[in-house]
Amino acid sequence: MHVDSPLERYQQTITQDGFVPDAAQQRAVARLQACHEALVSGADLPLGVYLWGPVGRGKTWLMDLFHASLTV
Repeated sequence: MHVDSPLERYQQTITQDGFVPDAAQQRAVARLQACHEALVSGADLPLGVYLWGPVGRGKTWLMDLFHASLTV
């Protein structure tokens, strides 16, 4: 079964659900994607990603996308 990556899930939401693209979110998704790829490939464990910013910027939503893309 194919599980979408954080980047794929983000792009799908932007195109299909009408969310507005955001440059800061795109940078965060790129970091989450790199972390996802390292975890899935079994490469050296990534240091992780720390998201910070004002309320309402989508931090929790991005972390939910990331978590949903992993098999735990």
